[in-house]
Amino acid sequence: MRLLHIFWLFTQIVLAFSAKKFKNGKKLDVISRFSSCLAKPIITKLGRTVSEVESSSFIKSKIDGSTYKFMKLQNQMSVFLVSNNNFEYSIITLSVGVGSVMDPEDLPGLVSLVQESLCLGTYRFFDHSNFCNFIISINGEIDMEVYERNSVFTIKVGSQYISTVLDRLSDMIRNPSFPEKLFFAKTKEYSGTFESLLNNSEFLFQCVIRDISLDDHIFKRLNVLTDKSIKEAREISEINLLEQVKNFYYQQYSSSIMTLVVASKHTIAKLSNEVVLNFSL
Repeated sequence: MRLLHIFWLFTQIVLAFSAKKFKNGKKLDVISRFSSCLAKPIITKLGRTVSEVESSSFIKSKIDGSTYKFMKLQNQMSVFLVSNNNFEYSIITLSVGVGSVMDPEDLPGLVSLVQESLCLGTYRFFDHSNFCNFIISINGEIDMEVYERNSVFTIKVGSQYISTVLDRLSDMIRNPSFPEKLFFAKTKEYSGTFESLLNNSEFLFQCVIRDISLDDHIFKRLNVLTDKSIKEAREISEINLLEQVKNFYYQQYSSSIMTLVVASKHTIAKLSNEVVLNFSL
């Protein structure tokens, strides 16, 4: 326990020092994320950890008013549903088993770029706003994060939009069109600064861990999308970069490594029907 206290104190000192360095203009070689951090840690964590669990083995508290269901779709996607009449919003988390450890050595940040490129458009919704703008247009929120072994989409919307959002999310993950103009515009956004993350302790901690890790350690790839990697890719060719994004998606993204978590006030029966309709490919 004493060692834990010492470690906690050490991390606080390091974080404080790192924040001071940032404010003094000493920036680490990491760019800010596209979307804001949302306060949905429980559902997001479920999306990263739920695997092959049967409904019969799930035990809940006697005072828990929620109803739960685990499903395994025909395409091997894992699904966890939560229904509670008291839920004010619906929260959807989609976790894909691809993370920063899968970045190629010559292009760190590719996994993160693939994740954000999926939102740019689909063949079905090519003439509509991209997925992120769509969520915002219905007063929702979306957060996208890349961890060591997972890429996670977390969405918060009004429960009246659950059918539409699941439909759009499914189409985004199955039929991305990777529109060239929007993709090239996206890569140009990665020359920004880090002011929005100066007070984010998790971000600062990961920066410190990355910088003190050995070159061959997986932690060296934390916060992977860097100005340097995008600049190097541009020097090769923007078309080349787009092709690498497409190739990674087609080779690595699969329903068998996806976990979908849906929490809503709708009944388990309705949620089950919506998920099967939209995701059982």
